[in-house]
Amino acid sequence: MRKFLPLFTSILFLGLLVHSCGTQSMHQQAAMEKLGISSLRGNETKIADFLYERCNHLSSEGQYDSALVVLNEAIDLASDNNEYYLTRSTLYIMLSRFDEGIRDLNLVLESNPENHRAHFLRGVAYQEQENLDEAILDYTISLGLNNSNPHVFASRAFCYFEMNMFEASITDYTSALALMPDKASWYYDRSRVYRAYNDYSNALEDCSRAISLDPNNMRYQSLRIDIYQDAELFDDAIKELDRLIQSNPDNPVLYLRRGFTYDLMGEQVNSVEDYTLAIGLDSTYALAYNNRGYALAQLGYFQGALEDLNHCLTLEPDYANGYDSRGFTYAGLGQYDQAIADYTHAIELEPDVAYYYYNRGIVYRDMQEIDLARRDFEQALEMGHADAEEELNNLAD
Repeated sequence: MRKFLPLFTSILFLGLLVHSCGTQSMHQQAAMEKLGISSLRGNETKIADFLYERCNHLSSEGQYDSALVVLNEAIDLASDNNEYYLTRSTLYIMLSRFDEGIRDLNLVLESNPENHRAHFLRGVAYQEQENLDEAILDYTISLGLNNSNPHVFASRAFCYFEMNMFEASITDYTSALALMPDKASWYYDRSRVYRAYNDYSNALEDCSRAISLDPNNMRYQSLRIDIYQDAELFDDAIKELDRLIQSNPDNPVLYLRRGFTYDLMGEQVNSVEDYTLAIGLDSTYALAYNNRGYALAQLGYFQGALEDLNHCLTLEPDYANGYDSRGFTYAGLGQYDQAIADYTHAIELEPDVAYYYYNRGIVYRDMQEIDLARRDFEQALEMGHADAEEELNNLAD
């Protein structure tokens, strides 16, 4: 699951943050002298408010640990101030101390069950703990109390997306964007939902909108290429990559991505050329060796493919797809035992990938190991592989 804190950092409720000194210990008195507030001695409320402002300043500079120390002192002076607990919960969340953040938010909600910010922040903490049902519940309560905060809609949309509830996610992102129409990251996020929903037209529209708002964001550019590939708009993907390469000629990832697009187009000669350029820029790029090796194997250059794939697996010994690619190469060489060993290793590393079972089933079929082939095709079919049913029917014939 994608972590949420980078988005939360941008949400702001960071204006809720603070720094501390407390009751009347020697440490606190010294801190008061240092901060120039000794004249406030005896007026605990004003001292606490001063410390709260100090905490906000420290937190705005990213000094969350220091802010927390100061805020704890402020809470010692004014333990009935819910704003301080809201602020401390925010600091705890920023420091990944989620249980402590939830504890503070529970205190706030005990005294004020209709505090919409407390429900929102507790939703964030639950989301970071991957407790999405509880997060959605808190976001929903928060929106019921105040539906003017676009960040709550966006946060709930994110949870819905993680739970594959795509329509609900789109609805919430749409509500968030109605309140904040120039938020590039939410167009990007909604584009991801449309893509998962196989609605490539709306996905492209949203992704392009995100890029228009933030033209230099490579993450947005990368998603648009993904969508072009999914929609089989390969020429558009190539044009996009040509443009990016012209601006970033030393970026090996762009050559790899263009090579992969050529692979999807069945133009392995071009893809090999691009993978070679990527390797020339980064000789430790395991994925480029894997892709070039697989492309060479598709072209029938099995020995060259084997060299690349051996090198890939030297660089990344636990790269499951590398074993799958090498299994394909061994099968092309007629070395079926080695192919089976590599496909089996890929499955051991990533047992939830359907095409590893399918590919091993093909080799078992060619070896006339019909029972073993059937077992693998059945497993692949159960996991959703599109071609496995046809292979099973062929075995039955």
